[in-house]
Amino acid sequence: MLEVWRGAAHIPGYISCIKEKVEIISRIARTLRMFSKSVGPTNAVSIMLEADPGTGKTTLAKALAKAFDFELVRFDLTQMTRREDVTEIFDTVATKQASSSRRVMVLVDEVNALIDGAQAYSAFLAPIEEGTYLRRGSIYSLRPCVWLFAGTKIDADTLKVAEKLSDFKSRMTRIERIDYQSLLSMSPQESWRIEQQARLEQVYFGALMIRRSFSDVRHVSREVLDYFHKLDPATTPTRRIRKLAASMQRVQYGIVTRDNCASWEDAKWLAGPDGSELISLVF
Repeated sequence: MLEVWRGAAHIPGYISCIKEKVEIISRIARTLRMFSKSVGPTNAVSIMLEADPGTGKTTLAKALAKAFDFELVRFDLTQMTRREDVTEIFDTVATKQASSSRRVMVLVDEVNALIDGAQAYSAFLAPIEEGTYLRRGSIYSLRPCVWLFAGTKIDADTLKVAEKLSDFKSRMTRIERIDYQSLLSMSPQESWRIEQQARLEQVYFGALMIRRSFSDVRHVSREVLDYFHKLDPATTPTRRIRKLAASMQRVQYGIVTRDNCASWEDAKWLAGPDGSELISLVF
């Protein structure tokens, strides 16, 4: 039996087994809980998540919004081509705040992307710190909300960019890194323990993604779960596991075995009868 819920015991819907990651999630959760319970907050909460692509930043944002009953509004800066597009973020947030009875969480994905050849860090300073933004010469107000900025590790190559980035980071309530290499760097003397916890995390996450792709699945063969466990955590972002689960074929009768994983070309299955043993999934 695999009790998948244990892997998401800290934030429902988000798998976290690595001790360092659990601590990060707990810190973020405490910050959001305080904000969500405060009466008439006067300041916004701003959190930066730095991690490698595909490591589940958006999944975490969705899980946090659901756990603390925020209205989630998501934007991707890579989809924006003009500086004016950033201003429309604030218009959308103001509209959502006016129409929703819940507090708003704003996810700004790929915050280090270039728009018109430049970073957009400075555009968020006034909305975060003062709750205002400028549009066509007029100043508009925003109520305090949660700003969650997600991006890859952000480095500055020039003094001009470095100054803007430093100013931006100084406004953050929290800055956290949740990718595998960053977690390893926190406790390098315990790399073996972190690796084992990461592999367990992959098993839980794989089972969860199978269930989300095939809602009737109740049993998975041991060798399929073993495949997730053997993946190298250093090169296995959650995006890959999500695609593996979605690529399964001819899933029937609520059971997943190696026969459903024909597209997994690099799979090395367990030998002997143990591999075909069916493990019950408990969510």
